[in-house]
Amino acid sequence: MKSKKAKQTEQAISRPCENPNFFGHEDALQTMFAAHRDGNMPGAWLISGPRGIGKATLVYRFIKFILYNSAKSEGFFGQSIPNADLSIPATSPVFSKVSIGSHPDILVLEAGSENSKSTSGDILVDDARRVGSFLHLTASETPYRIVIIDSIDDMNTNAANSILKLLEEPPQNAMFFLISHASGRLLPTIKSRCRQIKMRGLGGNNAIKVLQSIVPDITDAEATKLIELASGSPGCAYDLYINKGLEIYANIINIFSNLPRMSIQEIQKLGDSISGKNNEEYWRVTKILLNKIIVDITKNAAQLNNKSDISGIKLAIGVEKLVDIWEEINNLLEDADNLHLDRKAVLVKIFALFAGK
Repeated sequence: MKSKKAKQTEQAISRPCENPNFFGHEDALQTMFAAHRDGNMPGAWLISGPRGIGKATLVYRFIKFILYNSAKSEGFFGQSIPNADLSIPATSPVFSKVSIGSHPDILVLEAGSENSKSTSGDILVDDARRVGSFLHLTASETPYRIVIIDSIDDMNTNAANSILKLLEEPPQNAMFFLISHASGRLLPTIKSRCRQIKMRGLGGNNAIKVLQSIVPDITDAEATKLIELASGSPGCAYDLYINKGLEIYANIINIFSNLPRMSIQEIQKLGDSISGKNNEEYWRVTKILLNKIIVDITKNAAQLNNKSDISGIKLAIGVEKLVDIWEEINNLLEDADNLHLDRKAVLVKIFALFAGK
């Protein structure tokens, strides 16, 4: 069950296709602008990187830019210099149509969308076959037929092979935008037929600006901490924000700081907040944060970093033992989900490993 804060914030957040703002990723912007300016547009782009860093927002921004600068319906076409930041007027008909998903020259394949034939979260071969039919239609308002696949990682093998055939022999003026969160898993033959842009977490002020544009009332301190926990991903930081990430993080750090003394009351209090069907999102966030904290503790022990939050945690455990515990905890968390173990008992066991009990 989503909190009131989560519901209110989601009502205010823009989807990537609607978002007029874009922060950072200057290299990606420059690469796309130069390809358009020089008339060197590939038939397929592969945009990859961690979740929540703006990949889809960049894709939709570029597509709006392309269509705006080729649309016959735009009265100012050919009379203005295209913007190097890929921006177009938000009052443009192209901007509006792309934002509401009604542009006739765009097809979007997205796992879990209303148009998908899948009930499993995958993009199936029947979904992929729609692309071939779409590409053979005559473009309506621009010279292009544009296909967005978000994400290509969600395609099963048959669907990926179907798309590969289209990439090998694309119809004239077809353009593919493939979004990937883990491009290393993709077929090499798909990657070889795409112009690749690899994006990284934003970090710094740009990431904070994105988060604050989504959650205007968030404090600078909260935004900074969330971006740090999310490794520079505003989307992941937002996920933590609406699911008590800062509160859960503080509770876990507090428990670790008291080790080797086991604060059973604090552990059970944390367990109560993440147990039950209504708290699945809090449990998911807890697992993410536990993993991050354990990684930071291990790096501190190996003197690979010096995270201030972790510096107060004093464990009489060497690096090799910490690595072993990390692997054991990952197995324990997996069993907790697969075997429906009691989450409070799982947490007690996790902290007992670090306490040497």
